[in-house]
Amino acid sequence: MSSSNETKTNPPHEKGQLDPDKIESEILANERTFLAWVRTNVNRAIKRGEIEADLQMVIAVTVVILVAAAAVITYMAISA
Repeated sequence: MSSSNETKTNPPHEKGQLDPDKIESEILANERTFLAWVRTNVNRAIKRGEIEADLQMVIAVTVVILVAAAAVITYMAISA
């Protein structure tokens, strides 16, 4: 019989390798860090005046997002 003081632990992994049980959270943390870095640099470029908004592009992106949202809502309503 096993003692109640024993705890199950994952087998050790090699140095420099991610723990298989935590790989998803590591990947998501890396993605968040990258996106924060991109957002910070874009904001700095906007403040310096290096990037300007193109009205036609803003309208096009808005229309695409609205059409996609309407399609998803319609699909969900039909399949419910």
